[in-house]
Amino acid sequence: MRWLRENWLDFLIFVLIAVVAVGVVLYLVGLNPFAARPAPPPAPQAPAATAPG
Repeated sequence: MRWLRENWLDFLIFVLIAVVAVGVVLYLVGLNPFAARPAPPPAPQAPAATAPG
């Protein structure tokens, strides 16, 4: 842990660059983890059967 205590700023910069790189890759691939899922279309209703008579 001594290395992290002495180089915490380097580690923080590395983590930020890694997060940005992951974001760029997801953008280029077309994945958006923050996009809302589209609502499924409503199921078609079966017509009500009329009683014979």
